[in-house]
Amino acid sequence: VDPLEFLARVLVHIPDKGHVTTRYYGWDANRPRGMREKAEPPAGGQPCSSSSSRSTRSRVPPAAARCGSSRSFRALVAAMQGHSTDALTLLATVDIATLDGHHTFHLSESYAMAGDIERAMALAFRAVEPGFYPYTGITRRCPFYAPLREAAGFDLLAAKAAERVAQFDAAFAS
Repeated sequence: VDPLEFLARVLVHIPDKGHVTTRYYGWDANRPRGMREKAEPPAGGQPCSSSSSRSTRSRVPPAAARCGSSRSFRALVAAMQGHSTDALTLLATVDIATLDGHHTFHLSESYAMAGDIERAMALAFRAVEPGFYPYTGITRRCPFYAPLREAAGFDLLAAKAAERVAQFDAAFAS
């Protein structure tokens, strides 16, 4: 799939302004979250997460508030439009210490499209190490990883992801 077509398909899922959606249910719904907060107050801030609620965000320290999910996405769009310098400027403001493997993977996509292959590879390895290893996405499906597939070290990254998939499959095979 063409990268712009892929991006267009993703953007279709962003609701129109003013559209009301159910944002939090189950674990993140107001009542269960409130009961957890009363039972156990947070120690410090919480790591960046796409499921963070508004009340949780107010307790997140400034460093974690710069988690960069939206900056990473805006940088990806800028890079796709040929504005690599703008993309790299946006990406430089992201605090990677707060990111989990999934967000780190998406950040590496943005760096790859912006042309910083070395940084993209480092972040890709950092995403795979803690357990985020979408092997087929890395090796074939993700159009944003196309610049990385020819880079030195990509075969090692793919092998590491394949190893992690094999370990996961073996754990559930028995």
